[in-house]
Amino acid sequence: MQKKLKWGLLASGFLCALIFLTIRPKPVYPAPEIRAKILEEIASADEGITRLAPDNSGTMIAFKGNIQGEPAGPADEGYTIGLVDLRTLEATNLPATYFPKFVGDWSPDDRYLAFVRNYTIPAGDTISNVSPVYERIGLYDRSNGSVSDLTSVSEIKERELTWLGDRDYIVAVLSDKENQRGFYRSRVGSESRTQVTRFWNKLTMVYPDTGAFARNQQIYLLDVGAGQTNGLKWDGGTDGAQKVSNFDNDVVGGIEWLNYCAGSSNYLFCARPRESNWRYLFQYDPMTTKLTQLSFEDTYNGQWLLDGGGYAYVINTNSTFYLAIRTFDRTGNTNLFTDGNVILYRASPDGQRVYAVASLGCEPHGIWEYTVTNRALRKVYSGMGTPFEASKPADTTAFLLPSFDKVQLPCFLLEPRQKQELAEVAANAWYRNVRRPKFPCVIHIPASTYQFQRRFEHQAQLFANFGFYFAAINYRGCDGYGKEFSKLANAENAAKDVLELREWLLANTDVDPDNIFLTTTSGGLAVVNQLLIQQPELWAGVAMDKPGSIHINPRFEPGQIPPILGIFGGQDSLFDLQAMNSFADWAKTNDVIFRYVIHTNSSHITHSAAHRKDILKQMSDFFFEHLR
Repeated sequence: MQKKLKWGLLASGFLCALIFLTIRPKPVYPAPEIRAKILEEIASADEGITRLAPDNSGTMIAFKGNIQGEPAGPADEGYTIGLVDLRTLEATNLPATYFPKFVGDWSPDDRYLAFVRNYTIPAGDTISNVSPVYERIGLYDRSNGSVSDLTSVSEIKERELTWLGDRDYIVAVLSDKENQRGFYRSRVGSESRTQVTRFWNKLTMVYPDTGAFARNQQIYLLDVGAGQTNGLKWDGGTDGAQKVSNFDNDVVGGIEWLNYCAGSSNYLFCARPRESNWRYLFQYDPMTTKLTQLSFEDTYNGQWLLDGGGYAYVINTNSTFYLAIRTFDRTGNTNLFTDGNVILYRASPDGQRVYAVASLGCEPHGIWEYTVTNRALRKVYSGMGTPFEASKPADTTAFLLPSFDKVQLPCFLLEPRQKQELAEVAANAWYRNVRRPKFPCVIHIPASTYQFQRRFEHQAQLFANFGFYFAAINYRGCDGYGKEFSKLANAENAAKDVLELREWLLANTDVDPDNIFLTTTSGGLAVVNQLLIQQPELWAGVAMDKPGSIHINPRFEPGQIPPILGIFGGQDSLFDLQAMNSFADWAKTNDVIFRYVIHTNSSHITHSAAHRKDILKQMSDFFFEHLR
């Protein structure tokens, strides 16, 4: 009897050990109330800070964004303009400047700040139900705190304002109901405008009444003085536009970010040589016609420093962006934010300082000031909204993945926060290796023109904090990797790229093969459609943020299509309400789960903090609901 009992106990112990070794524990997700706090913290971070505008005195910087806790006009319907006092670091909003598209420049005396804002005129009962969107320049008057419009014309699209003096300006008009497009000269407070040209380009001022612009891969000078009233048409450089370069098109192509320096009388610009895969920074001396290549990496947005004694530019390496500071005597050479990310930057008018929307690591972006002369770096505004208590920024790992045809694909991976926490508390390495749970995964498929970057990204951080792996792939055809990579654009092959990433995840991580979800935005929908055609059964669900529109594909197999969430913008010009309703009817008839949300007052790009938070909530709720 004792022998039988002994063998029974041994058998039971062996069975328990076998179960322990073979059955993995399920991942533990944050409780609903903790998830709500994580959502609030992450959604409020990094409020889309764009278009920095340092003033001429070095005491104030303006930007498009939202100062947390400050009023912002019609709450949550869009960004406003924030101001940071560089002496006290006090930050405030300008409440009457909601819906800004971008911030312009301060007038030379720092009294006025120009900015462009979107506004709509109700379309009435139209088929598209999309109101026309116009762009009007506003002025913030620093002397009294007031905000006014540059003109009373309503149906107008104004774009760039260039100051000619403390009150005089030239403005680029794309179109309006009464006038032709082109450059117009006027003065603050006057409704009268003089048309200078019937075309427009971004100007960099060379003399008080002369600006330079780039067109057709050359540099031209344009007289914008008060005497120019003939409405100059573009005819290749005559009748008022003077050509000052004669570049070989094989050497210089597609000039961008043209900047003039009065101290050196030289130009700085980015361009892509015809046979090059990358864009480089060039210096051009119009007196000697000498052209000098200054950078040899993929380069963005060169700006002058120290009155021509140096320059700055952004370097891109595999969608990792950092800031290069260079001086011609080489004493000031340095690279900033190499372990983080730079979204944009702006040199101060005197070239002594550089302001950047950047991060040192994976934390939310803030505004940083770098003084070139003493090499001092300080943060002047934090992009952190609600302080992180329940959340923890997750590191982003970048790697290259060979696809089915050996094309190298830039990929990014964030691990679930819970995995790291399990590793930290596990008793020993044996336990960690044997008893690791499988985690769900989100694969993000971006639009080809908006590639994923190693930076704080709301969707990625949210899912990593919720207990998901988050992987992103810049499939063939995405921008940022040279023209040869862009030429490979093909939705069917891009879908195969995503399948290669899925296989890599299953072989190299603890991803649960039954719970892999897809997210996409804009043009990434074409790749998702191919995945739903090729292998729809592999996906636990799909979430589409502003895909434009969604259509019935005759190659979809209804019994195989996973649950789909669509989030659309009511003011998105690409949104087809009728097509979406048709897809909803098709889904209902064929037992396909299709849920949709339409955000009113939202265009193809999400500008509203409230909409962004809702997008994150809708996606995460949807995926938790459809975990297998």
